[in-house]
Amino acid sequence: MFHEYKIRIGGYEYPYYLSYNTEILIGKLRALGVCSVFIVYDNSINKDYITSLKNLLMGEIKCESVGISVGEHNKNIDKVREISEYLLECGIDRKSCIVALGGGVLGNIVGLVAGLLFRGIRLVHIPTTVMAATDSVLSLKQAVNTKFGKNLLGMFYKPEMVFTDYSCFKSLSKRDYNAGLVELIKNLVSVIPEHIDEVYGILNDRVEYTFEEFNLFLDLSIRAKCGLLINDMYEKKDGLVFEYGHTVGHAVEFLSRGEIRHGEGVAFGLMVESEISRELGYLKEEEVDIHYKLINKIGIIDQLTRINTYSEEEIWNVMKYDNKRGYCEENEGTVPMVLLKSLGECYVENGSYVKLVQEDIFKISVNRVFNRISDFT
Repeated sequence: MFHEYKIRIGGYEYPYYLSYNTEILIGKLRALGVCSVFIVYDNSINKDYITSLKNLLMGEIKCESVGISVGEHNKNIDKVREISEYLLECGIDRKSCIVALGGGVLGNIVGLVAGLLFRGIRLVHIPTTVMAATDSVLSLKQAVNTKFGKNLLGMFYKPEMVFTDYSCFKSLSKRDYNAGLVELIKNLVSVIPEHIDEVYGILNDRVEYTFEEFNLFLDLSIRAKCGLLINDMYEKKDGLVFEYGHTVGHAVEFLSRGEIRHGEGVAFGLMVESEISRELGYLKEEEVDIHYKLINKIGIIDQLTRINTYSEEEIWNVMKYDNKRGYCEENEGTVPMVLLKSLGECYVENGSYVKLVQEDIFKISVNRVFNRISDFT
């Protein structure tokens, strides 16, 4: 089983391979003319998988590897420096290739390392989570956090290729797998609503998906993202729609120091920002309901109740440092957000793709979400 895609973002293009057979990766790396590979992997990945991958590579290509423990708590510039200096000690050079083997956090950190070492060396992503495979590797964004918030230091940097081994997902917990589907839900409500019914019929909370069903999720994610990013690689106009749900989502994820998964934070953010869109007269009630319906179908609403431990003020104060600051002139007591005017239609007014949201509107919407969540649990 094998599928190949071309990811086109702006003037850049790179291949994406989905397979059950890791051996295919060797031929793809050789085709790049790679003479040495440095694998940076997440320590939580099964060690037998790491060993088999290294053995496969070492028969053809010089290979070094390093395992690191990563999370939102150390997704920072210190970790970038630590990895960079270790790789330099190991002999990495301009002709080498870095392989990022792990989820979205590791991919972001290692992507930034690749972009900075020697002002840029070759990067290959092997995503091992659903979230990374269907979202973060479908972008040129590489970034780390600061004490003020998520993804405030970064760059745009193109990988040479993405290789997803579907067998990696077998070891994911239901919680992690389901949280990884939230970006797909975001794409459905914000870009490709015509596919909502089709996907809703497949989604479940048991993580029972075939290879071809996952390929459908991937195909739709690629269509949604590349359809807009081909003309907006820096995600400053139409591409900003992919930040829908992320202003609130990033804030609660940051407050939790990684205890709340990225997908769970974004799920909460989608609910809140859909309620804000309704409160401002954009989304209809039934369109907001679709957000809840999709999120409930993958069984993660129970996980969102823990967000209630953070006050509206705490969430609001983190949102003030969101990375969308500067897209429009800000006023005291407001935060810029990406909202929807209707399903599949992003808010845009006078050339601005973000809307300044007042604190009282935010608080009303958060309370409405908590009340509705309690009805599901």
